[in-house]
Amino acid sequence: MSSPDIESRLIDAIYAHGLAPACRDLADVSELARQGLATTERIMAETAASQAEVIAALAAAGVAATAGDPAAGAGGQYHAFDLNLAPDAVPAALAAMAGLGYPLAGLFRGGRATALARLSDALALMRDDDVSTRCRLVWRDRGGRPAPLAKFRPAPKDFAMLGLPGPLWPLYLAAKPARAVLERLTGRDMGDAKGLYSGAVNLGTPRPLIAPLLELAGAAKGELAVDLGCGDGRVLVEAARIFGCRGLGVERNGRLAAMARRNVEAAGFSDRVEIVEGEAATVDLSAAALVFLFLPASVLPAALAAALRDMKPGGRILAHEQVQLDLTPAPALSRPVFAENALTVAHLWRV
Repeated sequence: MSSPDIESRLIDAIYAHGLAPACRDLADVSELARQGLATTERIMAETAASQAEVIAALAAAGVAATAGDPAAGAGGQYHAFDLNLAPDAVPAALAAMAGLGYPLAGLFRGGRATALARLSDALALMRDDDVSTRCRLVWRDRGGRPAPLAKFRPAPKDFAMLGLPGPLWPLYLAAKPARAVLERLTGRDMGDAKGLYSGAVNLGTPRPLIAPLLELAGAAKGELAVDLGCGDGRVLVEAARIFGCRGLGVERNGRLAAMARRNVEAAGFSDRVEIVEGEAATVDLSAAALVFLFLPASVLPAALAAALRDMKPGGRILAHEQVQLDLTPAPALSRPVFAENALTVAHLWRV
């Protein structure tokens, strides 16, 4: 089997969340498959350790939690796990999770925590760490049945609009309709001001993947690398540190933009990396040699189209994701990328 055939098969396996079995099947004939298998095994080991850490921390806070659906981590493709707990334990669990570095958990205090426990069934949280560890707290299983008043169920950005005392928790049922009206009147996503996307889980490129992705994209000294949706700035810091690039990061989440500026300054690259808080669509990409895209699938096509339109000949665009993307035009190449404890599928376009 040729190397392109092996890469194609591994990419399909990643999309189907079946990488580990595919790697085992190909391990005898492919070093890449052996590397992929080692990566999934490392991810599963680290995820199990993170899950045990959270369960122990919750127990110390008086919250009984048990391991949830083992499919949450997609067979070692993500650092992700579910935990089951009782609805009345949600406020204490969220307080403990905030202390473990899951920032969204800190939003839910008082009436917000009470309303969340009563109106929702689960909450996905992401930890500020090198691999974007995700934990989903689950406290109600409806067996696939729709929840009562489901269309009024608040999202995290709806909770962020109000800070009500516990006894007034039913008023959060009005938050989602009110927010929808405000968004229609203002034309702005009300979650942006609170630093929350609709899903509220703002994922960052795992740090171990950054160098191989930039290498694949041909990052070079002195070039301007632009990261649209730069998060905490990690990609641009590594582009400056390892490859000598200049950098421009654009991030609409105010909390992450501030974090990115601090990280750039701490790394000593404030003279060559700029972080701008705002929308990716407003950025002039004509001077960019490399554009890095790790964005929600809903906005990725528009960002790709803008980069292809605005960049000068010789520019490169790199996007990566573990889900299949339907993008036009098709990339010049797509390749599975495995690091020690992270993996993705990289797509490269040349202008």
